[in-house]
Amino acid sequence: MACGASVMEAYASSVLYGTGLSPNASAVIFGLFIVVACVPFALTVDKYGRRPLFMVSCVGTTLCHVFIAVLLSPEDGVESMSAVDGWLLLASVCGAEFFINIGLMPVLSVVQCEYFPSDTRGLANSAVVFTITFTSTIMLKIYQPVTDAYGKRANFIGYAAITFLGGLFCYFWVPETKGKSFLQIQTDFETYAWRNGKTRRRNYERI
Repeated sequence: MACGASVMEAYASSVLYGTGLSPNASAVIFGLFIVVACVPFALTVDKYGRRPLFMVSCVGTTLCHVFIAVLLSPEDGVESMSAVDGWLLLASVCGAEFFINIGLMPVLSVVQCEYFPSDTRGLANSAVVFTITFTSTIMLKIYQPVTDAYGKRANFIGYAAITFLGGLFCYFWVPETKGKSFLQIQTDFETYAWRNGKTRRRNYERI
């Protein structure tokens, strides 16, 4: 949630202030993009794997946040923006929501079930849910103070930086789990085999 998903959903009318969109219209548009994002996720998660979706999601979300930061006026009290800038801002916000919901959000639910054994999976899932809820609460709480102090764009610069770092983390430390047993996944964690595309040759069935 540090990628700004909860903030964009809760403060949609504030982020899109000046585009002429009503809060109800913003909510409907966001909902549509979340639903639409479920389709490519469902079609690609088992075909291309988890890491590609994570990477595409992080890169796309980072770029959209950068565009949002550029398009937002440093003068938060501005009454309106040009029609072109308004549509670009709307497209960037919806694009960020789309990319978040094709990778970062849904893939997390998949891999957290694949990383942990059955005896600790419940505890691990609880820890993940707590972390997501806590992070979301912090992001929502600091949005307005940061906006008052530095402007709206400062929030999205921060989200872009966090998402970019998340992409680097996924690239260097998140192994691919598609089609692998739990033992293979744990071995990949130990050997970092996914970095060079190789997997340690072991007879997993005999271990």
